[in-house]
Amino acid sequence: NSTTVPPNDTTSPTVSPTTTNSTTVPPNDTTSPTVSPTKQNFFFEEDETNNDGGDSIVETPEAELPPNTPTFRPTCVNDQDFNLCIAVDMSGSICSSSKEALSFESGCIGCPSDTCRDDFVTEGTCCNNFAFIKGFASLMIRSLSRFPADKTFSIVQFATEGRLVSMMESHVEALSTIDELYYTGGITNHAEAISLCRQSLSASLAYQHFASSASSSSSSHKSIMMLITDGVPTTPENDPEGTAMSEAIKARDEYGVFIIPVFISPRYDADAMFFMRGLSNDDKVFDVVDYASLDTLKDSLLEEVSCST
Repeated sequence: NSTTVPPNDTTSPTVSPTTTNSTTVPPNDTTSPTVSPTKQNFFFEEDETNNDGGDSIVETPEAELPPNTPTFRPTCVNDQDFNLCIAVDMSGSICSSSKEALSFESGCIGCPSDTCRDDFVTEGTCCNNFAFIKGFASLMIRSLSRFPADKTFSIVQFATEGRLVSMMESHVEALSTIDELYYTGGITNHAEAISLCRQSLSASLAYQHFASSASSSSSSHKSIMMLITDGVPTTPENDPEGTAMSEAIKARDEYGVFIIPVFISPRYDADAMFFMRGLSNDDKVFDVVDYASLDTLKDSLLEEVSCST
């Protein structure tokens, strides 16, 4: 069995990275040089192989693009091998539909239908916002898979606690892992997310160095972490932000991890942005005002990955 990956469009004009403000392109306009996703729909299809004998919902968030969309090409060399760890926030604020849902320490745990659950998404996904996050993570994996480099993907999920879901996967395996993520709810623990990504990336490098020495070849993979979150940390209890910052400094300075924060915030919060910039290697934060706009960050993030050192 083989997995078909969409081929690169080598005939399209070069497109400069877009900013976080997306450009809306009329559906029939195929001449515009810069295109960003402006709308995201959920498509559902029946799975006839459901073991329960019934139909199951398979959700695939996809961005609608005009035909002949130009292919983005980073300005930096994108053929350097890399290992990428994507840390996915599953805290209660993502699926909470009211302040009451967050009034409990472990908001949205179990995805209660009256405060957190949305219609037309699977039980494991819980709400539209988390479906957008999963769709965005999948979009980045598919896009990065087209880089002419050796790469692996690790997935970490975090809320009250972090968990390493998978490591050193191919892009096909990582897409399956993202699709199967089960929303937990809870509070926000950036420190464990960063620590687990660091451990995963360090183990990946160690394995690659061992394999290359055994085969008399060379290995120089970059270690990159993409932290997708909608708020500042709220645990551990004594100093959540300080603990997260210490983990970020350790990952950057001792293990060479390049940290890229992706931040969803409906309003500008100067303190939160200051904290997010502190996590980043280069003082950059890739932020949007809502979950549906995450896909507009794709081109600028591809640029960031290709130019990371």
